[in-house]
Amino acid sequence: MKNLITSRLTAFLCTAVMVLGLTACGAKITGLSLPAGAVLEKGETLQMDLQYNTEPQTDADALAEAAEKLELIWTSDDETVAAVDENGLVTAVGAGETTIRVTARGGELSGSCLVTVVVTARDLVVPDTLELVTNGQNSANLNAAATPEDATGVTFTYTSSDESIATVDETGLVTAVANGEADITVTLTQAFPIATGETATAESARQPVTLTATTHVTVTTAVERIELDKTEGVLTVGSTHKIKAAVLPDTATDQTLTWTSSDERVATVDASGEVTAKKAGSAVITASCGDVSAQYNLTVQNIKCSYCGKTGHISSNCPTKAADEAAAAAAAQAAAEQAAQQQAATSGDSSTPSNDPPVGSSGFDDQYGSWFVTESHDWTQDPSNGDNPVIVK
Repeated sequence: MKNLITSRLTAFLCTAVMVLGLTACGAKITGLSLPAGAVLEKGETLQMDLQYNTEPQTDADALAEAAEKLELIWTSDDETVAAVDENGLVTAVGAGETTIRVTARGGELSGSCLVTVVVTARDLVVPDTLELVTNGQNSANLNAAATPEDATGVTFTYTSSDESIATVDETGLVTAVANGEADITVTLTQAFPIATGETATAESARQPVTLTATTHVTVTTAVERIELDKTEGVLTVGSTHKIKAAVLPDTATDQTLTWTSSDERVATVDASGEVTAKKAGSAVITASCGDVSAQYNLTVQNIKCSYCGKTGHISSNCPTKAADEAAAAAAAQAAAEQAAQQQAATSGDSSTPSNDPPVGSSGFDDQYGSWFVTESHDWTQDPSNGDNPVIVK
């Protein structure tokens, strides 16, 4: 019983000493309070403004004396967001929210403050350029991002300078519409929470951040195929042929064709697709546009004469044909001359036959074995002849 009385007396004396210590000249601390909230930039520090509630109201010196005898314990609910030391100095560690707490008398007295740590966006990052293909990769996301990457409370909006070329949705997905160029403008907006508490003022509030950036979009249409009017052909040495080619689709951005020959000793091809046969053999003529190509298989043969069937010349300079034509011309000339002679020989004949040779005609005398000629004048009838007998009867 004596020991029980002694223990109770000891406890009473300790309590009395504590009350006297906290009261300190009539000042009694009955509560602790902190600002309801605070906003800090990552890396910033803030000394917590601890307020003491007292009974009765007392002067600053008495309050300070009472506070010195109070053992304060400072803690943070999440030290990855903000940490606090034994003096109530808060350091912002990372984006987020945490509660800073202070306690005394084993938790009998306490106060708390909601601390929000923000990270201000310094820059907006988007691609400088973006290339889309209507019949290929026709969409892509800009993946707009703020720097630093842990910037808080940021939102993005997107607009296109020409939606007939490219459109963009609210997520930053750009879609090609037609060949051409357009600019996608990205706007970053960052708003900050408003600090609360007795020390918070409109002047101390963080102002919203607005940043813009632009991506230049180029939309093209890829070549799908090259169409040739023919895919094979035969030429003779020295002849030419123009290959007709079309790049498809007709909306393809690049319509430029490049022509090449697999063997220029056999055939050459110019920029327009005209092929010239050089010597007998085979060659592949290729039309290319970017990575797409089409081929024309060419066979070159030696010149073959259509008259004699031999190679190396054509009928216009065929020696056999020339000889044959010369012989035919000579034969025709001879025949013409013979016909003329025959016509001349028969042009003097009478239409009425006569047993006597005509005057002035010639004949062959079988008796004498020689030709004779009759005179064209009958001298027997000539008076100047007198009584001369007939010379020829």
